Parts: sequence; C-alpha cells; structure tokens
Amino acid sequence: MMRPIVLKYDAMMPPAFSAKTSSANGAVTVTWNDPTPVDYVSLATYGNPANEVGYNVYSSTDGGATFTKLNSANLLANSTSYTVTNPAAGAVYKVEAFNAAGSTFTGLASSLSVSVAASGTLAAPASVTLTATLTGGLPSGATIAQIAFYEGANLVGVDPTPNTAPYSYTWTGVTAGTHTITAKVTDSLGGVAVSAPINVVVTGALTASFTTTPASGSIGFCNTIAFNSTSTAATGSITGYSWLIQGINYSTQNVTNITLPIGTYPVTLGVINSNTGEVAQVTQNVVVINNNPIAIPGGPYTVVPGGSVTLAGSGTDTLDACNTAPLTYAWNVDNAGAYDYFTANPTISYTTLKAVLGVGVHTMTLQVTDSNGGVGTATTTINVNFLPATGVTLTADKVSPQIVNTPVVFTAAGSGGSSPYEYRFFDSVNGGPFTVVQNYSTTPTWTLNTSVTGKHQIIVHVRVVGSTANYEQQASIIYSITVAPPPPATGVTLTADKVSPQIVNTPVVFTAAGSGGSGIYEYRFYDSVNGGAFTVVQNYSTTPTWTLNTSVTGKHQIIVHVRVVGSTANYEQQASIIYSITVAPPPPATGVTLTADKVSPQIVNTPVVFTAAGSGGSGSYEYQFFDSVNNGAFTVVQNYSTTPTWTLNSSVTGKHQIIVHVRVVGSTVNYEQQASNIFYLQ
Repeated sequence: MMRPIVLKYDAMMPPAFSAKTSSANGAVTVTWNDPTPVDYVSLATYGNPANEVGYNVYSSTDGGATFTKLNSANLLANSTSYTVTNPAAGAVYKVEAFNAAGSTFTGLASSLSVSVAASGTLAAPASVTLTATLTGGLPSGATIAQIAFYEGANLVGVDPTPNTAPYSYTWTGVTAGTHTITAKVTDSLGGVAVSAPINVVVTGALTASFTTTPASGSIGFCNTIAFNSTSTAATGSITGYSWLIQGINYSTQNVTNITLPIGTYPVTLGVINSNTGEVAQVTQNVVVINNNPIAIPGGPYTVVPGGSVTLAGSGTDTLDACNTAPLTYAWNVDNAGAYDYFTANPTISYTTLKAVLGVGVHTMTLQVTDSNGGVGTATTTINVNFLPATGVTLTADKVSPQIVNTPVVFTAAGSGGSSPYEYRFFDSVNGGPFTVVQNYSTTPTWTLNTSVTGKHQIIVHVRVVGSTANYEQQASIIYSITVAPPPPATGVTLTADKVSPQIVNTPVVFTAAGSGGSGIYEYRFYDSVNGGAFTVVQNYSTTPTWTLNTSVTGKHQIIVHVRVVGSTANYEQQASIIYSITVAPPPPATGVTLTADKVSPQIVNTPVVFTAAGSGGSGSYEYQFFDSVNNGAFTVVQNYSTTPTWTLNSSVTGKHQIIVHVRVVGSTVNYEQQASNIFYLQ
C-alpha cells in the first residue's frame, strides 16, 4: 500500500535588494540585483526558503505616493531588468520580489534623462563650455553622484558641483576638428542616463579628417578597408600622422588592408602642423556590417488540381564572399504567422495549398539567413486555381440583320483549361452601356430580345466552374435588328481584271458588284471547269472578290450569286463569265483584212461601217482602229476590243485613212498584223 508524502515548505520573505535606472534613446531600463541568486552548483542555493517566485516593476509620477504596475505578466524569477519604452516624465520606479511568504520592495529609482549643449570660442585651440540639462525626477533623499562629459569613449571632464545647476564643464585646448560629445549623469542610487551625442566643430589652420573605402556603413566584414587621410593645413604642412584603429597605432598618412569584425569602431586620427605646431584630432565611428544575404524565391508559381509544386528557392551571400557557411531557408506560404517550411525547395500538394490559401493568387515569402544572423527576404506569388479557359467562341443561329420579333439564339463554346465552363452574357444596344442579360451559369446559350431594334453588341464571358476570376476569356458579336426585311438586290455585275484567255499560273481576280436593295451585299462564287459540275469556291460573305485557281486549264464558267446581308434567300441576282485558261500563250495572228460596207466616195452624214477580219493564230482576236483625216495625225478611234467593226464619223469631209491593228486575245504586243483603207467623204 502506497502512503502519501506530505512536504512542508516554510517560505521566508525575499531579502532586501536594490534597483537603479538608465535611460537612452527615449527609453528607461530598470535593473536590479537578484536577492537570492541560484548558482546552479550548490544545492543550498536551490533550497533557499527566501527564493523569490517572480518580480513586478512599478512606476509613480507623484513622487512615490501612488504606483502603477507596468508589466502585464509576472516577470520570471531569474529576471534582472525591465525596459519602459514610453516612460512618463518625472517618474520614479520600484521593483517587487515576491514568494509565498510575501513581497519585498526596492527603494525608489530615478528616471533622470540628460541632454548636452556646447558654447564658447570654437577656434583651435578652443575653450568650449559643455552644459548638461537634466529632466525627470529623483526619489526622496537621492542625489546626483556625477555628471561627466565624453568625447566618444574618452572622458573629457566632470562637473565639480553635480548637485548645483548649471551642470557644466569648461574644456580647454580643444583641437580643430569634429568632436562627438555626450553627457552621462549617475545618481546616488546607481541610476545612469546618457544623452544623445552632439557634434562640436572646432575650426583651425589644421583640420583632421579621413574617409574610408568602402564608406562606413557599407563595409562588410569580408572587405579590406583603406583609411585615407583628407586632413588639410591652411599654412605649413602636415608632418605627422597618428592613427588609433582597434587599439593599434599607425603612423602613415593612409592605412590600408585592414579587416575588422562586425561592429562599430571609434577610429582616431591625429595630425601635426609643422609650421605652427598645432595638433588636430578627429574621431569617427566606423561601422562594419554583416551584409544580408539575397533571397531568390523563383516563381511566380502555378498549381492545378491533382498536382503539386516544388518551390525553387535559393539564396546568395555574394556581398560577404568570405562567408562560406551554408545558408538556411524558411518559407512563409500564407504570409502570416510563423514560417511553414524550412528548406529551400519544398514540394507542396495542390490539396494542401488550396486548404491553406484557397483558390487565387497569393503572396509567399522566402527568408534566407546566413551564419551571422543576417536575414534577406523576398516575395513571389503562387496561383492556386483550376486551369483557366484558353478560348471561347460565340455564334448566332441566324445571320445579321434580322427583323424584330425573330428570336436569335447565341451559343458560346469554351475551350482549354479545366472544363466544365460557365458563361455570362452581356448586351449593349446602340452603343449604350453593357447590361448583364444572363449571369454566370453552365447554360451556353442566350436568346436575344429582338423587340429592340438597332445594333446589339453581344459579349460572352467564360471561366471554368469554380474559378473566382471575373472572366478568363471573352468573345463578342455585333448583330443588327431591323424594323422590316431589307429590300433585295436588283442586279449584279461580274468582271475579271484580265481578258480571257490567260495562261496557267496567272491569277485572275473576279469582282462582283451588287446593286439595288439595302446596299449591303454578300456574295457566293461558283466555278465549273470544262462543262463539269458547279462547285462553291467561296461561300456567302461580304467579300466581293475571288481569285481563279489558274493551275486548271480549260473553260471556266464563273457564276456569282448576290443577296443583301440578312436575306435568307438562296440568291437574289446572279451573273456569269466564261473564261479560258491555256497552257501556253496563244500563237499570233498572221493576217488581217479591212473592208467598208460602202464604196468610196460617200457624202457626209452617210455612216460607213469598216469590218476587220483577223486570220491565223488562236482564232480569238481583238482590234484597234485609227483614223487620219486629210493626212493629219492618226487618232485611236476605237481601242482594243473583240469588236471587229467601227463606223466612220462621216460629218468630216476629205480623205480618211483607216488603219486597223489586230492581235490574238491574251497577247500583250502592240499589234501583230495591220491593214488600212483610204476613204473619201464629200
């Protein structure tokens, strides 16, 4: 049988202890000594009944009459400091150590703060009065123990009467240069406050100054540093240099090939003017940094259903080339809270990403850390989504225009991506705003409300089902609704841009021109080769031209049908041309005759018909007629055509010399044969 064990713990009050404050950068830090320290060696220190359980820190702004607890949760038993980031003006502080037996409080600690100013003659060797201004409060009975002034880390002097204002110190023999001064006040309770630094500039014939390469703040711990004196002497010359760099003295004008660990280092340069014996000195802080590594997140990334993505993260520490220690990586996938993956290249499934992020485009952060704690971050995006649609078509079941009260069904068809699709339809009437006429659904059709006349612009949006995108693809159609059917075409002509015949591989463009009706036409072209069946070579469209496929020889009968746009008739008018395609150019004409239907002479106003007759060659001829009156110049009275006759203008008396030129159809020569006839009118 087990028996209960009863432990008796006789706690004792924590022993007395003390606290003090220090202030810097607008904050107050309260520190205290642990009244019952545990050394982790001696068992006795563990069993001390006066060991505290924890601490609390309090402040008072009325000299200690009332106090407010500052920490929201009890401070741990091993705590020895607490920072007040927004201290109240004139506050004093106390610390409580407590355990089961009760609480022990420190005495009051001050909240002094200090600032520093300088005045006096600021020409070397200068006499400068350094003055400190104190703000804040001291607990009752506390005093100022010391007010000291520093140049960098070097003590300049102390105020001999620290409890009597003004608080100052006269600094004499100050050399030319820029001096960084701070004031430090210590109270009798051990509290310390340090002022923000000020620069005191002392002029003189000798000025000490220097630069670094690289510049301070840009120096990486892998860099070699060059310290270059830029000191000047208004008279005489500089004959001596004294450098103090990390506790080592150098006497050259410039110091090179120095490497420093990460940190901030006061560097002092002293120079001597040989002409005046003047000495100048300058101290500057040189900051050596650890350059942050560069994060390279890759991307943007896309993951689709059923898949996964491997993040191609990487990093480089090229700005600190000597640091060869491996980098560490962390990914914050949801860009919230703690990091999620601690490798450069995690593979994450679509299921996980959708559960964490949801569908859409999201920002992720890659963090890269070097061995010195330098951190670089960069962001990229990941698209967690279905594969989007890549295209959509929109067609109407009737050609435009249509008359009112004729239902027109528009059908959309998405393509690509992850089907199924959903569609949304818009209609804009006569250039007005677009209105959603059918919101997203899987129905791919919509019927136009054809009671509204005018121009309708129909737009369809498509996206895959489940997508949250506004739309992924779109298509549109412009469609017209008229009050009445358009009037039909009343005629059509068909012409070729070259005369027949032509040889193979010569493109021949046929042009149709409708007339009458609405004035807006569509054309359909047919071709019949060597008496064969008619074939549609270009279906109805508003294009009025078609080019003959001239690789096929023989007789081509070209027919064009015309109808007004919107007509449902098979055709309203038609025209045709018979056209020949030959294998080679036709042989030329070998002769021509020219005869008149009346004998010469004839009286004026008697029409005389001249008839030409070619011979030889292909047998298809074209003729060109000329007339010369009374030995004057020859004038073309009828240009080349297949018409073999021309009637003399018989109102002109005198001698008419008629010439005819002949060539076979398709020839490009000026003429192949000619004949003439002299005829008199009286």
